[in-house]
Amino acid sequence: MTATTLAEDDSVIRIPTRFDFRLAQDFDRAAGKAVGRVNSEIVIDLSKAAYIDSSGLGMLLVLRDSARASGKSVVLQGASGAVRDVLGIANFHKIFAFR
Repeated sequence: MTATTLAEDDSVIRIPTRFDFRLAQDFDRAAGKAVGRVNSEIVIDLSKAAYIDSSGLGMLLVLRDSARASGKSVVLQGASGAVRDVLGIANFHKIFAFR
């Protein structure tokens, strides 16, 4: 089982408790699949994430760029606690939709 899971029925990437460099390969693989799907929206489910570092933020930005190039948007869903604080400090609310 990988650290990130791409749901088969839609473009949702579920992030585990830590979103850091150790997820880079799994996230890149899942993000590539999500960008290739027909859905116009890619959802990043952060509801289980308790930690995010600069590499996690960077992965989100890279996904955003590739999604935009394919005419898709990225939505960050379920962020709370420290993860929401870090996203706020990084001003991600200005470049991502939140749910």
